Amino acid sequence: SYYVVFMTDNMDCFDRFTLNSQRETFVVFDKIFNSYNEARSKRDNNCASFYTYIDGYKANRSHCLLFDDSIRNCVAFEQFVKGKSYRVTNEAEVIAALESVTEMQRHKWEWQY
Repeated sequence: SYYVVFMTDNMDCFDRFTLNSQRETFVVFDKIFNSYNEARSKRDNNCASFYTYIDGYKANRSHCLLFDDSIRNCVAFEQFVKGKSYRVTNEAEVIAALESVTEMQRHKWEWQY
């Protein structure tokens, strides 16, 4: 099973416009982190925001994935969290990264049985 957390370093308009018009977002993601509401960004305090969710779900940090358009966030995530990051800037890149992860998982399960 997987937990999917949506994290954005955004401003108050994310809640007012995006979340209000895209209510299905609350169903798709297990948690939503908006830096504006939390008064901290993803990278603050050596990525402490990530630990809040990773540790809360009792997940293994090295098994965590980040999909982000910021190379700085990706580097920080790998440095501090020790998870795997994918820098994505458009829908096609997100789909390709997800397909890569799915393929890795498929091969992982194949050799175990």
